[in-house]
Amino acid sequence: MRYSDNIEIFLEFLRQAKREYQISITEEREKDAASQGLDHRLELGDNSYHDMAKIAKVRLQVRRERRQAKDRQQVLKPVTDWMYQNARVIKNLEELLGAVRRAEKALEGRTYTQ
Repeated sequence: MRYSDNIEIFLEFLRQAKREYQISITEEREKDAASQGLDHRLELGDNSYHDMAKIAKVRLQVRRERRQAKDRQQVLKPVTDWMYQNARVIKNLEELLGAVRRAEKALEGRTYTQ
């Protein structure tokens, strides 16, 4: 493993954490809306006992998915907060990655000539 690989892995982790955080925010909002829609259906609909049971099962699954999204958000929030507070550090790490890659590339083609 090259030295640049370690820097690259860390930067990719940060990018992935930011993407997953944004996805979890969107997913939580979508699940909230779906849950509210199901609540309204239970409250205002003229449902039979079996229909209400089906809706309640779907609602339970939606709430579980919402909770998973919210849990992901809670875990990733410190990472994304750190990223916003240290944007300059991340930029410096990207520049460092470029410098290390250039140094590694220069050493790859090195030959000995007498």
